[in-house]
Amino acid sequence: MEKSPLASVEHFKHYFGPQYLFDDFSLETFKSFFPKALRDSPSILELHKLFQLHRKKIRKKLQENIETEFQSYEEKVLETLALVENLDDLKEKEKLCKREEKKLKKECQELNEELEAFCEQLDEVLSQTKRKKVALEEAPTLERLTEEIIDLLEKENTSDQGE
Repeated sequence: MEKSPLASVEHFKHYFGPQYLFDDFSLETFKSFFPKALRDSPSILELHKLFQLHRKKIRKKLQENIETEFQSYEEKVLETLALVENLDDLKEKEKLCKREEKKLKKECQELNEELEAFCEQLDEVLSQTKRKKVALEEAPTLERLTEEIIDLLEKENTSDQGE
């Protein structure tokens, strides 16, 4: 696991560990807490040993608690830093997506304009095709022309014969 840039176990020990727990009382200092008549008693020596063992256990437990809390703190700091980094990455990706969206919208607009121009050309071609179709429908067919010529020739023959 990476070291947290914010703190160290020693900082936690310094700030959260009561300093008096790390002081050792000499036997003489310990005896000074008792009345003079009891200071030379063998029970005081035994009591001093028990007191030192008890303090050692307390210091050990405090040390373990500080290390556990620090580890938890460090993990949370690293998780937070990772989240911040991920958030920065997501913001950068969002910017890229917005640029891409803008580019795609521009392309769509250009394609739409091209499509509209194509549709206008197609309408013009269809309109011309309709006019040609109507003209073709109105144009005389070979059969009709032949009939008209025959009619004209017959009229000429009848008019020539009548004269």
